[in-house]
Amino acid sequence: METTPETEVYQFNGREYVYDPSRRDETRAIPDITKAVPREGFCVWVEYENGEQGVADLEDLLDDGLYFGWRNRRYFETVHPQGDLLTWGSGEIDIAPESVYMRVTGADLDEIWPIRFLDVP
Repeated sequence: METTPETEVYQFNGREYVYDPSRRDETRAIPDITKAVPREGFCVWVEYENGEQGVADLEDLLDDGLYFGWRNRRYFETVHPQGDLLTWGSGEIDIAPESVYMRVTGADLDEIWPIRFLDVP
């Protein structure tokens, strides 16, 4: 995929990338979450329908005003799965499936989204 001046360039963890639809067949789908259990701090243990599991540490999101409600521990403990999302309360708060999946599995963004990092030839 050739980058042109019209190609929108995005940032992720200090790296630039572009959307590349030709990579759709190379990426893996994010499975639905079957279990979500709050853990110490702002961590959630997550299990996916395909058996993948692990802990998503969400503490870095606390500075985002959207997640301020988590500071109330009772509210944080209302976490539950809804498809491929983690949601809280009655669905007032959720987190992008990609963000949770990367935290749990260690997958990089280009493994789950059809993108191309510009620093990779």
